[in-house]
Formats: sequence, structure tokens, C-alpha cells
Amino acid sequence: MRASRSRATWRWLPLITTLPAPILLGSDMTSGANDVVLDAVLAVQLIVGWAGETSQPSRLGWWRTDVTDSAAGGDLLARLLPRTHAWAALEAAREAARRTDERARVRMGDPDKLRTLLFLGFAVDEALADRFAFLKREGRSPVEALPIGFVQAKFSKDTFVSAFQREDVSFAIVPGGRQLVSAARTPYSRWARERRRSRAWQTRASGRAV
Repeated sequence: MRASRSRATWRWLPLITTLPAPILLGSDMTSGANDVVLDAVLAVQLIVGWAGETSQPSRLGWWRTDVTDSAAGGDLLARLLPRTHAWAALEAAREAARRTDERARVRMGDPDKLRTLLFLGFAVDEALADRFAFLKREGRSPVEALPIGFVQAKFSKDTFVSAFQREDVSFAIVPGGRQLVSAARTPYSRWARERRRSRAWQTRASGRAV
């Protein structure tokens, strides 16, 4: 992350070719607006974590976990954590994705300077962890709190690719992954913009009411 810490930038992405709109961390951003964008990033991370599992029937098989299916690891988590098992399963899949990303990243020069979907710099990663913990405590299910309906449906590679793949993204093939030159807007960046507008309208309406 740059010294100004005003914007998180993405330069490396070994798993998919697009990322949500940049996370703004400057003083002009309200915490509510930050939460909206953090939610959009978490949604993509959780979907990728789920899609990358080695399950039966198989999904993408990027990491050797099967913690979200009710007939596999999800069953154990449901018995151990009856209230938060859905969050715990997605968190475990996300952590498996993060560790896989880390193993690939450390083979690169200056790995701490790289930015991927699962490594966005200390400040942003901490903000994401705090936001995840807040949502987990809030009492809603993951699919109620975040736009991750993907994880309720039968996995379809074509659906997954169509949701994330963009033809208008410029990138270069480099050792270890794809280096983004420009990022396209995704369904999750549009969702974040709509949520920001909604919260801004609610704030203005509240001010008028006062």
C-alpha cells in the first residue's frame, strides 16, 4: 500500500482477472461508505473461497478443503457451531484461499509489495477482518448480510466465470499470475455504488428530519 494510505491498489491477481472498485480510506470517506465497499470485497473473497474448494461434486479444486458442504465439513461445523456455522465454513474456505495465495506470492520478488484479491495490505486486511467479525456477530446469515447467493446454488463454472470475467480488463501475463493494468467494474462494484448512494440518501434524509 502506498504511504498515503488513501487508496488500496491491486496489481497482482493469480486467481481471477477483476476486482471490485478501489477501497477508499481517506478522511473524506464515511465509515458507512467504507463498510459498503468492504462488504463488496468480502463477498468476492468468500465466493472465490467457496468456488475453489475440492468438494464432491467437485468445484474448482484450487485448495484441498470441503468445509462448506453440509454433507462434508459443513456438517461438523453445524454441530460444533449451531449459530455461526455458515460464517465459520466460509471463513475457513477463505482462509484456505488466503494461504494458497500466500504460498504463490512468497515465491515472487518483494511479496509484501504485491497486491492480490486476498492480500490488500495490512490496513485493508485488518479492516476486512474487523468487518467480517462484525457481520458474524450481527446475527444475520452470510447470504442475508452479503451478496453471495452463489454459495447456495449448485456450482456452475460457466456462471462463476460469467460473473467475474471481463473482456475490458487490461492485464499482462507475468511469472506467478496476471498483473492488472486497469480494472473493470463488476456486479459487486455496482452493488457497492448502489449501497453508498442509499446510505448517503438516508444520511441526508436524517439530517432534514432533525
